[in-house]
Amino acid sequence: MALIHEGSQIRIFRSLGNSAQSGLSVLRALEIIRGMQPRVLGALASDVRAGGGLAAAMRRQAWYFPSWQSDLVEVGETTGRLDAAFANIAEILEQRRAFALSLVVGLLYPLAILHAAPLFFCGSAVAKLFTCGMAGLPGALVEIAGCVLKFLLPFYLAVAAAAWAWFSWLKDSPLASRLPLLGIATKMRFCLGLASLLKAAVPLDKALSLAAASSGLAPQAGLGEEGAGRGVVERLRPLDLFSLDELAQLDVAEQTGNISSELSRIAEAARQTWQAALKAVGVMLPPVVYLVILLVIAYKIVGVWTGHFAELDSFMK
Repeated sequence: MALIHEGSQIRIFRSLGNSAQSGLSVLRALEIIRGMQPRVLGALASDVRAGGGLAAAMRRQAWYFPSWQSDLVEVGETTGRLDAAFANIAEILEQRRAFALSLVVGLLYPLAILHAAPLFFCGSAVAKLFTCGMAGLPGALVEIAGCVLKFLLPFYLAVAAAAWAWFSWLKDSPLASRLPLLGIATKMRFCLGLASLLKAAVPLDKALSLAAASSGLAPQAGLGEEGAGRGVVERLRPLDLFSLDELAQLDVAEQTGNISSELSRIAEAARQTWQAALKAVGVMLPPVVYLVILLVIAYKIVGVWTGHFAELDSFMK
């Protein structure tokens, strides 16, 4: 659902950006693209028609537009660069969507193997499907479902516990950015967002706050306007996203005026590291699943032969 939601937003902001570049008013652009999301865009058009700003109208639709998006639109309204604001939002959403899709694609094969594994443990029930006839079909299906559920239940419980922990407290905790894979992903999104905002001439204080919000970082003291007068590197250090070498490189880039390029380079390095880690998970998980299957099969074989020898021993006595 999140991918569908972001895909819809990308189309909306790309269309708004193209309309702004063509000289169309915000109201006219909203009326043209209203069919993409009639309820949301209709409400925005009504508020703008009544004389309100687009950012204020977006804040009244906060269930659809996160605060970082309305804040960035407000910056665009203030600076007269709404086209750049729309383009930045679309670019950030496209980067997040590409990251999520790479995660889904990378885990498809391991997850398929994991969900196919239980069928190895209920061979007798599977065989019944071909021998029991229509009368015994429901019983065989129930037996297979029970076997599959018994195997996958611990996995789903672990995923549910992780999801609960994430949405309950970890998502907004500084600890999230320190977890290995999550830290890499957060660094990539933050660097891409900040580089994009700085290239669009968004003021540094606002750019740092917006980049942090769009990448899911918890609010940090001294990152936004309250850190005015401090250098970029000095503000980024408390985030614990960057290594000492990266901070040194950013320090040099800030002094030479190339900080956007350096942020893009760090983001690309983080993306490559993430893809390598994801590929490693995809390579390692299937053998682990195969090993579990072999161990269970070995356990069942040993159990069968142990029972057989026990029967022989009792018979000999």
